[in-house]
Amino acid sequence: MKIINQVIFLLFACLAGCTQSEISKSDVIEVKKTNLDGAQDTEQETLSIIKPDAVCFAEKINAKFQSAGLEIVAQKKIQLTMDQAMEFYKEHREKKFFGELCTYICSGPVIVQILRGKDAIAKNRKIMGNTNPLKAETGTIRREFGKNIQNNAAHGSDSKESATREIKLFFPKS
Repeated sequence: MKIINQVIFLLFACLAGCTQSEISKSDVIEVKKTNLDGAQDTEQETLSIIKPDAVCFAEKINAKFQSAGLEIVAQKKIQLTMDQAMEFYKEHREKKFFGELCTYICSGPVIVQILRGKDAIAKNRKIMGNTNPLKAETGTIRREFGKNIQNNAAHGSDSKESATREIKLFFPKS
């Protein structure tokens, strides 16, 4: 598995130089098919997004997930459309930052991935840290790679229900 992940990171390093118009379905890398209903009771799956400002740190970010015992079971680099962003963030539609949030997530490629492991949702959120990078603990993704509360490097599902909905948005066959 370590060799597969190294190959994936090398591919992402090559793709990092792509312009937005060069990103296509050929950039999709499926590490392993996953089945939401087939996960063991003690294991969970959660969605992780490495946001535009942090894609260049994907290898370091994914190393944090893996060292915490989370397995990356599916991963792809995509360019979100405004419609996809609005659907993804629909629970924030009435908030004043909704438009800026959608514009930001569409500002460049993102890496969407499914993480699997024991208590994956809580582990992912702990590894990411506080939404505000200035308040995040040292060693967390947002503290190390986030710029501000909006450009905070990563997204992670906050519940089993959110994880199921978000995974299906980006990995509909999972």
